[in-house]
Amino acid sequence: MTSPWGRLRGVCQVVAALLAAGAAALPAQSTPGTVVTDTLWAQSLGTRKALTVYLPPSYGRSAATRYPLLVYLHGLGGSERDWVTAGRLPQVMDSLIAVGFPEAIVAMPDGDDGWYTTWASLPDA
Repeated sequence: MTSPWGRLRGVCQVVAALLAAGAAALPAQSTPGTVVTDTLWAQSLGTRKALTVYLPPSYGRSAATRYPLLVYLHGLGGSERDWVTAGRLPQVMDSLIAVGFPEAIVAMPDGDDGWYTTWASLPDA
């Protein structure tokens, strides 16, 4: 009988093989997505926070196009750029799109090391 960890390992191997095949199938003339990092005011936290966003290749061509939003959270001790640098998110998204997966926007917020909870409180008005 296969353990749950053995099945999970098998699934991960299949996904890795599919991603590798997708990356190999990426056409040379394909337009890559764009990664943008900016800051925004977080009213609930009372401070500015960094946000990194992956925008798919067709983003901005039509104001009527709507995209699904995926939110990727970094781990303890990480930053909003971890999925881009360590996870190679732009390359993975571009290869998946090139083989027919739907385009999506991926938002990667800076969560500090606060377990994504509200660590700051605003003064009473």
